[in-house]
Amino acid sequence: MSGPKVVRVVTREELVAQGESLLARLDQALNIWRRQCAQFGQITEQELTNAVSRRDALETLLRADQFQAFSKGANNEIGYLQSDVETRRQAAIEAKARERARDVSGRQNAKALAKALRAKAGVDANLIAELEGAATGNLSIAAIDQLLAKGIQLLSNREGKQLTEGQRQLAGRLGAGETTQTLEQWKANQIKVDSRQEALLKAITELAMLGDVGTSEMLNTHLASLLQSGDTTQYAMRMDSLLIDARNAKTAFVAAEQAIKELQLVTAEFSRAGIDAASWQAKVDLATQQRSVEPLRLLADEGRNELSQALRSKTALARRQAVLLGLAKLGYSVQEGMSTTLAQDGRLVIKKPDMPGYGVEVAGGAANERFQVRAVALSASRDMTRDLDAESRWCQDFTNLQAELRVNGDELVIEKALPVGAVPLRVIETEVAKHTVTRTATPIAKGRHQ
Repeated sequence: MSGPKVVRVVTREELVAQGESLLARLDQALNIWRRQCAQFGQITEQELTNAVSRRDALETLLRADQFQAFSKGANNEIGYLQSDVETRRQAAIEAKARERARDVSGRQNAKALAKALRAKAGVDANLIAELEGAATGNLSIAAIDQLLAKGIQLLSNREGKQLTEGQRQLAGRLGAGETTQTLEQWKANQIKVDSRQEALLKAITELAMLGDVGTSEMLNTHLASLLQSGDTTQYAMRMDSLLIDARNAKTAFVAAEQAIKELQLVTAEFSRAGIDAASWQAKVDLATQQRSVEPLRLLADEGRNELSQALRSKTALARRQAVLLGLAKLGYSVQEGMSTTLAQDGRLVIKKPDMPGYGVEVAGGAANERFQVRAVALSASRDMTRDLDAESRWCQDFTNLQAELRVNGDELVIEKALPVGAVPLRVIETEVAKHTVTRTATPIAKGRHQ
């Protein structure tokens, strides 16, 4: 047994509210995953079905009050969806970057081959013109491959022994339609690979896949112009400059995208928290359109604060109601308005008819998660020999209160307690106690757990 106690109240309503908020984030994360995967053309119906099934299984845990398992599973699923999107995006970027590199390489090879053929007498001028046209980027990769096959075969026929055995084999494979392998080997033999160019091509592709199409196209135009110019004196400096621009653009775009996604997740929680999101959504839309990282982050912080305040208000009411309704079931004289009194005054005293001259004081403000509960005397001129019995009876009632709350899915956790008789009972004069008990305001919700 113990005397005055500091207790922490954890209500089922609080856990449900937290779970609903997390479920809203999960649903939004699932929507983002589905939308972004579809952009890459990589999502299958089975993958979508599996993701929805995992989400539904987690909601089943929530509805079964398995809050800890749900919270852990939902957070893991959100992390998985975000990671999976990035994995799919990178795979798509790599594939697209390879295709773009082949295109640039093909144009460079066409330019090099046209130059080599022009140096030979009697070469078909139309073929040279076609190769030079391909070098400007007006043909597809397949069309360039066909022109290269013709040109390399022509060189092979004209130069014979001047070609290496490897080049003759390449020409033969090109003619047989093995264009990818031939182009890679031709590039290796004729044009030195520039690692900066490869990095820039990947960055340009990544920007396009991320959604920054404007910057991607601009950088691609600058790169094409640089490669077409043949200006070797400025090549390295201009290539480095383009690479820096691409990396800076990616960093800024990714930061904005992450801020927007977090803002979307926060916004998804509003309706589940019972907050009118109309005016909030207008601010979100404006910030998203402007894509400025700091305002996006500040708005997300504002949203989290508003959600936190709403949750604190809701759960604080649920805690007060849980304690007061529990005491009412144990025979204490709980009246309408006591929940509001406790929130406003920070304390109230509740009597029990079979404990004349004594009561129970509950102290805790509007947003407090913790309460102090203790037996109190209602008169200084009482028979003090009864104090120990009154405190002991309250201790037994407290144990019953814990059991009553537990039935309804709530918990009353003792964080600090003093032994019975460790401190004298606090005296609250009858007039004050009576005023506290009879003060009325907004009625306590009834039938909460029924």
